[in-house]
Amino acid sequence: MVKKHKLRPSKRFYIIAVILAALAVIFLCLNMLLPKTAIVTQGEIMFEDSFNGVVVRDESVYEAENYGKAIFIAEEGSAVTVGEEIAEVYKWGYNEQTMADLIDIREQIMDYQLNTLLKNIINVNLADYNSKIEDKSIEIRQVISGEKEGNPITLERELSDLMNQRRDYLNTAVPLDNTLSSLYDQETALEERINAWKVYIYAEEEKIVSFYFDKYESLISTDNMDKLTISNIKEILKGSITNTLSNTDSSKPLYRLVNQNEWYVIVMADKQKNEITVDSQFSVVFKNIYDKQYTATVVSERSDPKGYIYILKITDDIGDLLSARSVNFSMKNTFSGLVVPSAAVKTSGDTNYVQVKTADDVIEVKVKIVAEQNKKSIVEPLEDNQILTANVQVVY
Repeated sequence: MVKKHKLRPSKRFYIIAVILAALAVIFLCLNMLLPKTAIVTQGEIMFEDSFNGVVVRDESVYEAENYGKAIFIAEEGSAVTVGEEIAEVYKWGYNEQTMADLIDIREQIMDYQLNTLLKNIINVNLADYNSKIEDKSIEIRQVISGEKEGNPITLERELSDLMNQRRDYLNTAVPLDNTLSSLYDQETALEERINAWKVYIYAEEEKIVSFYFDKYESLISTDNMDKLTISNIKEILKGSITNTLSNTDSSKPLYRLVNQNEWYVIVMADKQKNEITVDSQFSVVFKNIYDKQYTATVVSERSDPKGYIYILKITDDIGDLLSARSVNFSMKNTFSGLVVPSAAVKTSGDTNYVQVKTADDVIEVKVKIVAEQNKKSIVEPLEDNQILTANVQVVY
């Protein structure tokens, strides 16, 4: 039987292995220390992000002397012109029973006119009024039940107008006797009492009218939106601010007139967004209003101890956001320009720069980061130059 001998690595083998390992480490270190290069390209970066914000409207709040009742003539969200009637308010002391008495007297007058003085008399005009009133009543019932589209408030007002027209017609067409004269006198006395309480309110500006308040109108305005902090904004979003609109002993808010084509959204972020700069524009879509896209322009950016604040200006019709305060929305834009690896952008103090490789040297070019995504950045030279262009190399 032949005895096998076990082979052992020689001393020379170990020396070579150590040398090779050392060379590999040296190569890796040199590779890490040697600067990298990348070709500058022309490209695009899509920016899209979601934010919470606070709506600030260009609006005026109008108050009325303390009143016991208000009847809104203008429709919520409708455009009004200067001098157009907006509402009727009834001063303190107004007695609801007086109005009930007036309605009762008018019903007595009509009953007497129709069932006594015009009994068995065919009146074509009266029949026409009755038909229109019945049709309008049916339309109101259909809208309320969902069978038909329409604005119940507008329809109720149209019905009231028709009934007033019928009453006015009867007052002129029906012959006067002692009973009717007595009823008319009672009606006039009640109307005079009610008119003594009534005040007509007219629009002072040509804007959109709203009768809804969230009580932040005096706190959040175009005059002070630049002073709000992130802490303020968070409190507004939570609805926890107590400094709100309040009634005084002599007056209280009645309506507001809103500029429908100039309003703002205050946005807060944890840190500065390179893509959001003054004068830049974004497409904005608000939560639950997905069928409408707005265009927003950044008009202000500032730092805050707790992050960063941007103010967006929107000149599209405010529409469904007429009474909104806290909003959630997405904003996006596509940026184009010179694309470099984000690692190629260096910082010195408050200035960013890239190092451009030329035939003879490496030159620093100050840049602004326009957009950043997936470790790539679009940069823009801060000064006019002929160095940083597409197809040149940057060193990093």
